[in-house]
Amino acid sequence: YIVAVAAVESFVNEAVVPAIVDQALETVVTSSKDRQALEKLDLRFKLMWLPHFAYGKTFVRNEQPYQDMRDLIELRNALVHYKMVAKAPNPVNDLVQRKMTLNTMSLFSSVWTEKLCCTECVRWAHNTACETIRVLLSFIPSEFRNYLVCDETQFTPIEDDEVESWFRDHRADVMPLTPAEN
Repeated sequence: YIVAVAAVESFVNEAVVPAIVDQALETVVTSSKDRQALEKLDLRFKLMWLPHFAYGKTFVRNEQPYQDMRDLIELRNALVHYKMVAKAPNPVNDLVQRKMTLNTMSLFSSVWTEKLCCTECVRWAHNTACETIRVLLSFIPSEFRNYLVCDETQFTPIEDDEVESWFRDHRADVMPLTPAEN
């Protein structure tokens, strides 16, 4: 979760922030301190506003992939700034409803982090980061994409059939795509 959010934020700081500095805010952002201030903005803010300023396009708040990315950022923050509370952050409850989490039956099942320790949650985080970056790439005009050292082919989601074949090939007893009774 932490690395998935870091990957998206790094991409924004490397691909979107320079475009804003070069195009939209060149008279406002005049020093390295100004650029550092842009980079330190909350990622949710950066995802909504920086592409808008740089490219005239942005995410729709109530649609995917922004919804999942917002949840992923909230999970990352809850993990990095962990509090010893039994109440899980809202994104955990959403993942439980989507049947992606572990059915924790241990003595420590009140620890919400335990529910996230499974391949489906990790796959969700990976796919969310990839889709967010792919959408960001789609905002960048084609004439500027040539300057990037990456393209959408480097941000591929992990599909259901890949997971199923891996478990089959490795003779794993449990298929991760079977919904857990949460």
